[in-house]
Amino acid sequence: MRINRSIKLDSILLLALAVPFIMTYPLRVEGTSYVLFTSIFITLLLYIVCDLFALSKKTYAIVKIGLLSLAIFLILGSSFRAAIIRRHQISPVFEVHDMPIQIELGLQYLLRGKNPYSEDYVGTPLEEWHFDDTATNPAIYHFVMGPFYLLMSIPVYLVSNRLFGYFDARLPLYLLYGALMLMAGLLVKDIHKKLVFIILLAFSPAILNYVLEGRTDVAVHAFLFLGWFLLYKNKFIAGGISLAIAF
Repeated sequence: MRINRSIKLDSILLLALAVPFIMTYPLRVEGTSYVLFTSIFITLLLYIVCDLFALSKKTYAIVKIGLLSLAIFLILGSSFRAAIIRRHQISPVFEVHDMPIQIELGLQYLLRGKNPYSEDYVGTPLEEWHFDDTATNPAIYHFVMGPFYLLMSIPVYLVSNRLFGYFDARLPLYLLYGALMLMAGLLVKDIHKKLVFIILLAFSPAILNYVLEGRTDVAVHAFLFLGWFLLYKNKFIAGGISLAIAF
């Protein structure tokens, strides 16, 4: 097999963005998993080594997409899982934004037949969440998000409670984040540009912390992207609905 000596931009970018994330955020609930970190190291190494061999375009694309998907699953999937379990074990307000807390409480109201918009959230974990040293969080007195955030969370709420015995409102947001990666892969045809685009979306240091703590900006980004994608495909009605949901 012929050797190609050039390492592509996407490989450099993946290392530059993924390694600092691994060093900054916990991937495990407690302790160090040598199996996990070895798997991540081997995956990243194979991703780079793939550039050094003159593979056919089809084989190259399949291998690189597969390795990148595995890297995202191992790194981000482990981090998201650790964030959810650590919060469940420690406190409802541990390392989470107030929006997931209110979605969880709003769902409980809704499934008990109460209107989340007419109820207040005094005496709930939302009141414990630190909003400001002097100001009061307005979310304590009324539900501050659109109804779609509640509706899209209901299926995940039911499945999560059945499987795990509890629900974290970041779960649907994490699923939307994964859908964002998938849409990015479908939109861009050139394999090198596709890989760079997915890596920038998946490991962007500008938004990853927001994703981890569950800010609903993730949902806005996902539905905006879906709306633009559908408009690009001349699906004007579906694209308009997606853009409306985003806002």
